[in-house]
Amino acid sequence: MTLRYTYKDSEGTRHEGMIEAPNRDEAFAALRRRGIRPIRVEASANAAGGKGKWLLGGVGVVIWTAVAVLAAAAVVQKRGARPPDDAGRGGGKSPARSGGIVSQVVTAPSEGRVARPRARKPIPGFERLSRQTEERFSRMFNHPSEAYLARFAQPGLEVPSLAEVAVMELLEDDLQDALDDPIVIKAEDSRSVAELKRVVSGLKEEVSLLLASGKSLGEVRSWLEGRQRMESAYRRQIVRRVDDGLISLDEANSLLVSMGFAPKGK
Repeated sequence: MTLRYTYKDSEGTRHEGMIEAPNRDEAFAALRRRGIRPIRVEASANAAGGKGKWLLGGVGVVIWTAVAVLAAAAVVQKRGARPPDDAGRGGGKSPARSGGIVSQVVTAPSEGRVARPRARKPIPGFERLSRQTEERFSRMFNHPSEAYLARFAQPGLEVPSLAEVAVMELLEDDLQDALDDPIVIKAEDSRSVAELKRVVSGLKEEVSLLLASGKSLGEVRSWLEGRQRMESAYRRQIVRRVDDGLISLDEANSLLVSMGFAPKGK
């Protein structure tokens, strides 16, 4: 599928280009990996159907509303989209310029697919949070704030707190881009990793909605961490009742699973 995209760089120059991709989500993912944040994506006039419609990728208007809340001028300038350094390298020619518009052709990789949002759930292989687990998160996701959100993917999981200042600096610096960048499931990802990416994609939508409702970054962080603490405390209470002989393991696990928590091991 041939799509036409438009974006502006940090200096305000308008750029247009063509991209081959299976769908608009894959097109947005491919462009964001190249440092391009499209303003618009439309079906090319050369594609079947003639006239194309302007399309928004991902969670669309909600994300852009969240970005308006998050964006500070300094961050925008620092992370403003720029034409990729290797644009036009394939044939050794520079991108064509016409009327102040830079045109280029980008091909989206055929491997990988966009992670569709899923609700939070226990995920085999990630039942505990440790330094090694969080190191895996950092390698798994393109954005540090996505790795941070992965901490809250599973209801009832014990999540050690992080320094408030460090978390706020991370979110202020990276979350803006992460919300606008689809998470891609790679061919080599295991089933557990793919499911985790889907859940984190759902968490990004949740954060976007919270920000669009007027909550600050600090309030969003407090909400995520507070919910997790409440869930983990309740799970501990149920597990303690088994250890104290007040209820059976089967009764406890039935209750835990009904609440979306991971069952207690034997």
